[in-house]
Amino acid sequence: MIIIYHMKKLIHFFPLLLLAGLLSCSKDGYVATSPVDGGARFTIITTIDTKTVNNGISTQWASTDRINVFHKKSEDSDFVSDGRFDIEDIETGKFSGNLAEELDKSSNYDWFVSYPYQSGNSFNNMNVTIGGTKTVAQLQQGNSSMSHLAGNYFPLYAHKQGVEATSSISIPLKNLAAVIEFEVTNKLETSLQVTSIMLLANEEIIGAFQVDYSQSPIVFTAGNSKSIARLNVQDGEMIPTGATEKFYIGVKPHTIKTGDKLAFRVYTSDGTRNGFQLYEKTIESDCRI
Repeated sequence: MIIIYHMKKLIHFFPLLLLAGLLSCSKDGYVATSPVDGGARFTIITTIDTKTVNNGISTQWASTDRINVFHKKSEDSDFVSDGRFDIEDIETGKFSGNLAEELDKSSNYDWFVSYPYQSGNSFNNMNVTIGGTKTVAQLQQGNSSMSHLAGNYFPLYAHKQGVEATSSISIPLKNLAAVIEFEVTNKLETSLQVTSIMLLANEEIIGAFQVDYSQSPIVFTAGNSKSIARLNVQDGEMIPTGATEKFYIGVKPHTIKTGDKLAFRVYTSDGTRNGFQLYEKTIESDCRI
């Protein structure tokens, strides 16, 4: 069996150096402040390309989406938690909630937003799940589909500085996860169906992590996670001889170091027989995914 597999980094979704030099080096980074009774109402308009529900070619927020919101005076070190903001308008990406304190009209503020919402999260200790849980494989619906690259397992975040005290802000969100694209070309004389792809890494790449956004680059601490990412393909069409299809796996961003091995398995079926091929290559220079 001869099949050509080509793996490439789809998008370096998040510029890790974006926060370099912008944030305080405070190790606290967070002040647990309960929302004031009847605190000021505040609106955040999110502007992102990859949201939480795939809707054909476009994407949109879901009606149950919620985000964490934090703010601080630009000259201060620690962020204050404003708790949960709920989606108010799916089409415009408008979220609303109550601030933990009244804003000083004479001051500028820095803002930090993260999705999905989790209570108790802080700027330097954010609990996220990337790509899926440790025990459940990612599921792609059909060949070349990207609809599974959204939702709670693909966290979003944003940081905006020096904003005048107003009742609303617009903020662009970025993807925290990295996505790897696999191009599979059938070089056989019979059609094949890709049923699964398994990526084998040298460190934990999917599952639960604690994220410290105060560091640059962003620091990930592995929790209930693992170093093997698996994608199952449901309702994938047969790939004719000479044709190419694409498959996508979401993972924690990481570096494959010089001398490490890049390995993955592609599982296929021709309708009567199942099999897999192992691809393995030694990395000649550091590769950031």
